[in-house]
Amino acid sequence: MSVIKRILVAVTLPAPASDPAIEKAAILAQRFGAQLELFHCLYDPHVFRQHAISGRGAGKQIEALVQRTRDRLERRARTLRDRGLHVRASVRWDYPVYEGIVRQSLRYKADLVVATSRRHRRLARWFLDLTDWQLIRLCPAPLLLVKSPRPWRNPTVLAAVDPLHAHAKPAALDDSILATAELFHGCLGGRLDAAHVHAAAVGVVPGPMGEALLVPGPIADTRKITRRVRKVVTKLTAPYGIGKRRLHVVAGDPAIMLPGIARQSRAQIVVMGAVSRSNFRRLFIGDTAQRVIDRLDCDICIVKSASFRTPVPARTGVRAISVPPLSM
Repeated sequence: MSVIKRILVAVTLPAPASDPAIEKAAILAQRFGAQLELFHCLYDPHVFRQHAISGRGAGKQIEALVQRTRDRLERRARTLRDRGLHVRASVRWDYPVYEGIVRQSLRYKADLVVATSRRHRRLARWFLDLTDWQLIRLCPAPLLLVKSPRPWRNPTVLAAVDPLHAHAKPAALDDSILATAELFHGCLGGRLDAAHVHAAAVGVVPGPMGEALLVPGPIADTRKITRRVRKVVTKLTAPYGIGKRRLHVVAGDPAIMLPGIARQSRAQIVVMGAVSRSNFRRLFIGDTAQRVIDRLDCDICIVKSASFRTPVPARTGVRAISVPPLSM
């Protein structure tokens, strides 16, 4: 991602008076001079069943619902235009919601998709719902998941790289991660850091049935591995001006260590890669990436390799109804 010209915000309605995803997308649009689209994917199964049974009459009901929803979103867009932003609002009847968002990102040719990740108040922690995970899997554009309501003020942007490709990441993905992190850093200021978590040294001992059991290896061996890995990470990040003091190379479980690094460095945005693999036409990302993403408290930008092609069909399985956005 060398430049951001079009930003799509997946808006959930009814939206709060101050939506962090919209506010942060507006900041990026202003700094990049980018166009901004507020998009809501609308679908009501009860209305759809009426449409399937009643036909034309229910179709008009859907069109009226889409129009009313777009009018609400247009009021929000108008307040952003008053700030000098180039904004349009659009609503589309589509299902499932995550596929509708991906389809709109393709139609809009979005360079960045921004979505809010909801918080479970009872447990006081963030969690990713079905739509979040499907967007991570299927969205071809970089995806910024806004998890924190905190405004960005000279933020630390943390690039999570994997130069050893321990998690089957393509080599070029690290450069995409670093370039995206550098883009956010250049736009927002603050500090640019990089992190990598590698496996600790292990030993093998016989188990009770003679099987091989893995046990932690000597600490000295782990330190040697860390020094070697640090050299690789230093070489990878040098073109992006990331000094040694801003490199975080540690051993352990990435799902535990990376969120800890993010908290310690006070990162407000973590940029990381997600590798999608096909298995019986279903896409999934690795368990490690899932646990890391779920445990991070800050905003996360998910980047995919340039070769990724979304399997989301260009056309929906339901009758897609939209209202053309007002000219800007």
